[in-house]
Amino acid sequence: ENDRLYGRLVRLFLAPLIDVLADSHDDPLLGYLGAFRYPLAGEFAATGQLIRRLRVQRGWGLEIGTLGEAYATAGFDGSAQVDLGVHEHDHRSVSGPEGLGDMSRGVGGALFRALADAGIEPDFRSLPERYRQRGLEMVQQYAADAAFNGLSYDSIAEREQVETYAGAIDPPGEDRRLPAWRDAPIDPGEIQRLSREAVAVATER
Repeated sequence: ENDRLYGRLVRLFLAPLIDVLADSHDDPLLGYLGAFRYPLAGEFAATGQLIRRLRVQRGWGLEIGTLGEAYATAGFDGSAQVDLGVHEHDHRSVSGPEGLGDMSRGVGGALFRALADAGIEPDFRSLPERYRQRGLEMVQQYAADAAFNGLSYDSIAEREQVETYAGAIDPPGEDRRLPAWRDAPIDPGEIQRLSREAVAVATER
């Protein structure tokens, strides 16, 4: 896109992190997560039956948390990925309250929560360094790919991002997922009543 490589959070954080986790944990969940070409696209569809069973991750971990839940409830056989043809990237800075640095913490937290649900316990003492090494190896590969294809590429900036993302690798904190819809304390009758009241107020204006 625009003669540059985008998808930095996937390329430089999530993909190498899943790779090094798969090196030390032979678990199908990691194969499942690694099979998606762009797991942070923010676009997915599910049946009503399935969506009622998913615990929704808050914040930047929504996509990877949803995939973790989908694996737990539907597995490989109940999942698919579809190429929609074009994906417009939201080009964010690395720093700042909504930058890629903050996003990496949300994505990492959701990933490690999904792993914990599956009984996978990473060694968080060695994981940041193992991730850093793999991430820097991938920067070299991306530099070669960019040069071969005549794309603009800033190796220094990408190496700096790997260092930033390494700081996001921590054990998952408090589980802040929303309850599955089927388990949520929601009264359908009350929702219907409130909806009717809202429609009535809107139509009176």
